[in-house]
Amino acid sequence: MKEKTSGRILVPTYEGEQWEHVNDITYCEANGNCTWINFSGSERLLTTHGLSAVERMIGNENFIRCHKSILANFEHVKKISFKEKALILVNGERIEVSRRKMKVVKAFMREDTGDISTCHIE
Repeated sequence: MKEKTSGRILVPTYEGEQWEHVNDITYCEANGNCTWINFSGSERLLTTHGLSAVERMIGNENFIRCHKSILANFEHVKKISFKEKALILVNGERIEVSRRKMKVVKAFMREDTGDISTCHIE
């Protein structure tokens, strides 16, 4: 996988390769040895690489592994629900956060904002 510093990545697919903007990615979801990359605007792209490889390819500090099979872009998170153990995206989608990863998500939010109390939390 090739990477470019302009905020775009070259994503390998079954049909070839295509450039995508990292900021447009809402979340990535593992699908066996492949990964679905979900974009704002409800578009999806199936890449031929696993989630760990996609995570390395993206290499962006705004992304967090919130589940063993999900990598979320915090730029697209509207709120976090501790009760539901989920991230709610600006487009209304709900992403599960595993019990073990909830501590990591809380720490990530504190690091990002300086204080978790400034975030919209349920």
